[in-house]
Amino acid sequence: MSPAYRTFGPTIALSIWIWVVGSITSIDAKLAERMDLSRKPAITIEDIKFASYRVLDVNPGVNGSFEIVSYKDVYGMMVDVEVGTPPQEVTLRLSGGSSTWIPRDINFGAPGGFNTSQRCRRVCSLIESYGGYIQNRSVTWEKVRGLLKPEEHVSLSHPIDSYEGQYLSDTFFWGDQSEKSPSQAYPYTIDDFLFLAADEFNSTGELGLGLLDFTGELGGFGGKEFLRRIVERYSTSGSLVMGFSVYYDAYDINSSEITFSTIDINKYQLPMVTYTWPPQRLVTGGGIMTASVGFSMNGTLKTALNNQPTIISLGQPTIGLPAQLLNTILKSVNAVESKVKDGLWSIECGKIKDVDLSLDIRFEGLNITLTAEDFMVKVPKPSNVVQEEGEGEENEDCRIFLESSEQNDDYGVATVYLGIPFLRKAYVWTDYQNNQTSIAKSKQRVTNSTLVPISSAGIFYTFGDQRYGSPDEEVRPLFGPSDYGPISTISDFSFDKPSMKMIIGATIAGAAVLTAVGVLVLVVLLGDRPEVPQVPPVPELGGAERCELNADHGWSEVVGSEGGKFQGSDDGEIVD
Repeated sequence: MSPAYRTFGPTIALSIWIWVVGSITSIDAKLAERMDLSRKPAITIEDIKFASYRVLDVNPGVNGSFEIVSYKDVYGMMVDVEVGTPPQEVTLRLSGGSSTWIPRDINFGAPGGFNTSQRCRRVCSLIESYGGYIQNRSVTWEKVRGLLKPEEHVSLSHPIDSYEGQYLSDTFFWGDQSEKSPSQAYPYTIDDFLFLAADEFNSTGELGLGLLDFTGELGGFGGKEFLRRIVERYSTSGSLVMGFSVYYDAYDINSSEITFSTIDINKYQLPMVTYTWPPQRLVTGGGIMTASVGFSMNGTLKTALNNQPTIISLGQPTIGLPAQLLNTILKSVNAVESKVKDGLWSIECGKIKDVDLSLDIRFEGLNITLTAEDFMVKVPKPSNVVQEEGEGEENEDCRIFLESSEQNDDYGVATVYLGIPFLRKAYVWTDYQNNQTSIAKSKQRVTNSTLVPISSAGIFYTFGDQRYGSPDEEVRPLFGPSDYGPISTISDFSFDKPSMKMIIGATIAGAAVLTAVGVLVLVVLLGDRPEVPQVPPVPELGGAERCELNADHGWSEVVGSEGGKFQGSDDGEIVD
């Protein structure tokens, strides 16, 4: 072809084709990435039980007499875990402190591990009830690297409990036992998990999810370390935030959950308010300011305190209030001091439903109201209360889970702290990476879940500003489950998979676009191409014979014309 008949049509067509295919490939890649994220399991703590646990109270003997060992019952949210290899079962209570501590046997030579000396007289009943960690039975324990004095014992003491021991690391398992694999492994595992192995203790162990470090020894370990290990273990992209959400449902239904790096949009209603707190305030809940805390009786506001420094504590069984407000509430319901003398009060169970009382906690643009039934709860009668003559045979007691905030020195400077009764009515998200706490009103008795991953940029990046939403409005992230079709369950995915309709639709749409562009390019090329003059055919030479030669190796074909088959497995999978 002479230069007069050259055209750049094929080059343009090829460029357009490459651009279109590249765009669709990019979309497919993003879709595949989202699908890959959707296959990641949601990291949760479920099967959380509200229960009593025993605290040891030892009074020294007088004039050579034996010490008096007694117990009192305290309440909390309990979860079953396993530690070590082979696993050893332990029940821990969830805590807003930073340390996870587990009772340890230092092995005085008893065949069963825990000794039978006077020490065992104090603590063996706790071990029998909640389990313990026998260090020399595990083959995976190690000393903690990075501590200045790894051999040194650490002592921690709180108003309720105290413990002393060494920091160790070992394998840590948790999860729903009904979902155990045939190997009996828990769904979630953290290798080299850091905890304090307590040699001296007076209660059950605890799983700390807070940042508050009472000793200063850990310097970044504790609850934040636990979250960091979860993100490292289960986030391949590293884009998830170091945070968790808390949903404590009613005491009579076991649908409570803690979800890591995700928010369950089925469990709360708008609006949701978010507080940013100074990074040096290292406590669960961060230290927020409630606009007011008020007490109403028969629809009439009795007392209200404005602008109260407040802390949310996921492990506290009570709500802590200033003495002025607490005494007004107790007097109005004729509360009786508990015989346990632990600072809690009792009320006749039959009176609770008749009490028209509310505790109103107001944040900026959000009100959460607790009725009497939210913090006056029927519980088993404490084990150390002796039935007195003339009393009924009932083995249940109704306790008022309110106490003076001045009794709790562990949580810094705060006049109000909101524990388990508040968390039954509120949905709380705590972000240690961006120093934020988000609060919304929870939906009660919801068992289905849709989890949305929160990116490392924080909740605003994922949801936008939720302060102005209405309770009837559907919670919708800026991206996520609402784009993908049917809701998945918490045990399947961290958020919903793209539906098959979406995948088929995207494929058909892509094919349609490619076809349309191809036809358009063909029309343009045929319409703009200059007409090539007809050239007469070349005549055959006389006397020349046509002949076909067989190849020496049999037969030949153009590579790729036909007969090129991909190898496949029996079930149709492509095999490289």
